[in-house]
Amino acid sequence: MLPLAYAMDRVARAKDQIDPIRALSDEYLGKTANAHHGKVYASNNTYRIEYYPNPPDPRLGTLVGEAVHNLRSALDHLVWEMVLENGGKPNRRTEFPILKVRPGRNSDGTPRMPSASGVSAAALALIDEHQPYRIGEMAEFDALAVLRELSNWDKHRHITVQGQFVDWVSFDQPVTHDFEWVTRQKLDSPDTHIDVWLLPIDRTLEIRGEARLHVVLKEISGTKLSLIGELELAVSRVEGILKKALTVCF
Repeated sequence: MLPLAYAMDRVARAKDQIDPIRALSDEYLGKTANAHHGKVYASNNTYRIEYYPNPPDPRLGTLVGEAVHNLRSALDHLVWEMVLENGGKPNRRTEFPILKVRPGRNSDGTPRMPSASGVSAAALALIDEHQPYRIGEMAEFDALAVLRELSNWDKHRHITVQGQFVDWVSFDQPVTHDFEWVTRQKLDSPDTHIDVWLLPIDRTLEIRGEARLHVVLKEISGTKLSLIGELELAVSRVEGILKKALTVCF
């Protein structure tokens, strides 16, 4: 059996969970895609959106929590196996560190990461390579940082899927005067969101807009995170770390 078979299976299980998460997300968006309305203001090229959809099925947050747990534990399994591979003895504090702030240095110049104590130099370098602090001020938006945030949240309370978010609003011609609009769902939409038309309530106006509807997973520093998009990023990132670990650490 491969040394990371159990960790890889956790990732595989998280992938399996994305399909029912996507199905519930699509069902929720589909029910409310035609329930939005708003107004465009020509004077400053801004718009207002109003909608009052019901919150999504609580099961959506439960499934998200399960996928998050599997991904986070896959990383912890990895460090456990790294310690064993290096001849050490992992303990209850052994886990994959996920740090937004660069840690201090050991006497040998390696990053100080107590939770990864006992891993080889190659393993520590791999862990360091994938730390959120490597992208500086945007560290909190790194896929692993978001995963850690959600994992800590899920330990103590339900991950609340916050609802919908509308973005990528555009119109097929310059807006020259104010008007109100309603949404109508497009027939073909990708997996991560739903595309809608923005149609003037006054049908004599020859203008049409477009927008995207997302299910919002969480908000970090005022930035709304797309549910499916963030989960797929986390899966890809964790799977990539495990695959690289197999080639350099085992």
